[in-house]
Amino acid sequence: MKSQRDTAIFQTPHLITAIIAVIFLVYNISGYTSENFIYISAFMLILWSIFSLLVSPKKFTEILMEKKIIAFALFFLFFVITSLPTAGLIETSKSLGSFLILFSPMFIMSYYIRINNKFIICFILSSVLISWMIFALRSIQFYSLNPGAARTMTSSGDIYGEVAIGGGYSLAIGSAILVVFLLELFLKGKFRKISFVISIIFISLLIFLVIDTWSSITLVALIVGFFTTIAVMFSSNRDGRLSINYKSIFTQVILIIMVSVVFFNINSISYYFMGVFSESNNKISENIYNVAASIYFNNNYIYTDELSLFNRLDLISLSIQTFLTNPLLGVGYSYSYEAPLAFENGIGNHSEVFDSLAKFGLLGSIPYFFIYYYGIKANLNNNHAIMVLAYIIVIITLAVFNPFRFFHANLVIFLVIPSFLFLYKKRVEKKEC
Repeated sequence: MKSQRDTAIFQTPHLITAIIAVIFLVYNISGYTSENFIYISAFMLILWSIFSLLVSPKKFTEILMEKKIIAFALFFLFFVITSLPTAGLIETSKSLGSFLILFSPMFIMSYYIRINNKFIICFILSSVLISWMIFALRSIQFYSLNPGAARTMTSSGDIYGEVAIGGGYSLAIGSAILVVFLLELFLKGKFRKISFVISIIFISLLIFLVIDTWSSITLVALIVGFFTTIAVMFSSNRDGRLSINYKSIFTQVILIIMVSVVFFNINSISYYFMGVFSESNNKISENIYNVAASIYFNNNYIYTDELSLFNRLDLISLSIQTFLTNPLLGVGYSYSYEAPLAFENGIGNHSEVFDSLAKFGLLGSIPYFFIYYYGIKANLNNNHAIMVLAYIIVIITLAVFNPFRFFHANLVIFLVIPSFLFLYKKRVEKKEC
């Protein structure tokens, strides 16, 4: 039975704020390519903030004292100080609005964790996952009619007009993190019977989406996450905690060897898969062939629009050199943080970690990185009778070799994963009582 406290809160204005939050989150999950997208999204975020503040001023102001929020505030302040003189008030305001929307899942989840009502969090999580599945299906259908559309949208987001398919690469990158997290929960038997079946369907759908997106680095990160999940499984004790023993060391060595073999023989492996799936007529085989061809031809410098793991090293090196030349403030302020001007100012645009260092320098990058550090650390601290780690490797892989400033990635890190851990903790506490 529901406790009187939970039932009361669920029927109060907190539910109204949760509905507003869900509408806002679903709208951003859609990745709708409209000119007014950011303005509508900003309006809904402001609306949620006002209602939440009025409903529970104490809870709302308490989240401002969390470490990850303080880190965000410091980065926010740095950006304002460095952007205003060159970009002006209007462009700076737009950029700040984008950052607020980007990290909004962090604020939303922190608020509802403090409300401490599992029914509201379950409502938000269920709405997000159902929406994620719907837009994943829409994306797959769209890519079947427009092969390579996700890649095309990175250079011209409105090339296909106003569409809602999850934003292309953004949905795929978030899905890669989510798949590995769910896979580890699945292998550790943390799903009940109905959830068990749904999780299989959901994981399979997201894997297919990542393949269908033709993002070679995202697929590599997913594979690395899969191997890491297996290694963590063999290195954990019955409580899910990592244990250091001969079996653990052996597993880690095997993992390193397997990843190294794949990394240094990526051309041969991709060429082999091209041969295997070249004559196949079904959709899955066709997508596997396209991903393999993308990796193989990119490594041989035939295509230049999407760079492979090896070729990206030159661009990463460019960002590192720019950072070393301007270590304190970076160079972003010098070109008003305008994305089209980044490359000609020494930003490689293919590594979130090193691009951020080059753009924001140490003064801006340190608080920016600490937003994620404290967010992930909070997830680890909230693990209750379960230790989920493999998704962190996926985040690191993507952040080092890919742009990572995507709403869907932040939604998984700051809202979806904390929601799962919160609800699992409540389930365990109920059994203990």
